[in-house]
Amino acid sequence: KIEGVKKMKMTSPISIVLFLALRLIAVRGFTSVRPSRLQSARPGSSSKIQNGSVSALKATEQLVFSGDYCGISEPLPAEVTKEAAVAFMLQNDTRDMFFSAGGTRPMHMLEPTPELLEMWEDCCDYYGYNRRPAKDDTMVQVESDVQFPGMKLTTVSASGLFVVQNRETGLQEYHTFFVGEQQVATGLAPSVWIFNKLTGNNKREQGKFHRGSGQAVSVISVTEDANAVAFSFDIKLEITVNFPKTLLKILPMSKKKMEEQAGSSMRKAVSKDVDSALDAVYNSFVKSTNSVETQ
Repeated sequence: KIEGVKKMKMTSPISIVLFLALRLIAVRGFTSVRPSRLQSARPGSSSKIQNGSVSALKATEQLVFSGDYCGISEPLPAEVTKEAAVAFMLQNDTRDMFFSAGGTRPMHMLEPTPELLEMWEDCCDYYGYNRRPAKDDTMVQVESDVQFPGMKLTTVSASGLFVVQNRETGLQEYHTFFVGEQQVATGLAPSVWIFNKLTGNNKREQGKFHRGSGQAVSVISVTEDANAVAFSFDIKLEITVNFPKTLLKILPMSKKKMEEQAGSSMRKAVSKDVDSALDAVYNSFVKSTNSVETQ
């Protein structure tokens, strides 16, 4: 299990909150407002906008979201040892199933660049790891699409992984870190503009990984409970967002309700990918075991 995960302040909204905002904007018909009209309400553009009002427009409210989830596969056949399960888990094909949500998302190996290694080191510092990533350590990139009202967001995430020996069990396990991401928004111009403006995506160099909009660490391991061996996927995800107060006021829910709803949506999304990965790994293990027995 992973303990002592700290909160980290972030400066850009996450996808769940953006979805709620864009959905409300779409429902209320605000998407007809052109970006140029929104930009015209800048400091100095109107004598009615005083310094205090400008400060109020820039004020933010801190929102905290948590998407922790621990998934356990179906118990492996009774004769399977923990050592055999770990050996299967460490195979490259099995590793790929864990990262690609059971093969449902495009996944590729990623060449660690100095920038990525530096971001990975920051993750190690954040979670209290003494180990430092090296150029020959494994990194992967996974692509996912999310459909918002009037917009599609394509995210390519970069993750790094260590193979670590558990001090208690003596078994090897994966410790993975969400290192960085690339995001591209396409669709209706107003929705894309709002996303880029709120997240700062318009200021980022396209095609280059940057620090992500959250912190996530996971442990993939083999567990034993009541003499049953199974695969475990334990992930901790936490995001703190500074969200514009003016936008927060027009949303049809309180801050607490938004945190609860967004957190619940995050857990559902995380659990879906984790369970898909565990099901694929379990089925692959059983299939490989049966094929050996029939030979």
